[in-house]
Amino acid sequence: MRLFIAITFSDDFKKHLIELKHQWRQMGVKANFTLDENLHLTLCFIGETQQSERIKNVLKKVEFPDFEIEISKVQAFRDMLWLGIKKNNTLEQVAKDIRFELDKAGIDYDRKAFKGHITLARKVIGDVPKLQLPIAKMKVTKISLMKSTRENGKLVYTEI
Repeated sequence: MRLFIAITFSDDFKKHLIELKHQWRQMGVKANFTLDENLHLTLCFIGETQQSERIKNVLKKVEFPDFEIEISKVQAFRDMLWLGIKKNNTLEQVAKDIRFELDKAGIDYDRKAFKGHITLARKVIGDVPKLQLPIAKMKVTKISLMKSTRENGKLVYTEI
């Protein structure tokens, strides 16, 4: 199984992201936009493993207070389009704590530095017009272990 740990979004928060994608499409931006149901914020990418039960147990050890995330900027890097998340010490600490607990349990994961972002599109062709960012905030109350599969040629992310 291909696994990652993420924050999934409320319908209200997701609505803002979907509207941004819709506006860019109407402006002619050509890209592989992230499916609405797949929008998330990755805290830690694990990759191929059969250790989902062990990882779920690890996540039970990661405690955190409810906290808020807020989008802060649009970034285009190489052929990707993503939204930055306003600096948030609790978010960064949660990402660190997850990695600490995975290390203690001997579970391998992608060790790239955490950078809170939401990928909106890949394989972007050309320039992306600037848009007014909505004020989009969301309270985070849980983190999720997610599975990535390909079904009928599309990526499907499922909470497990």
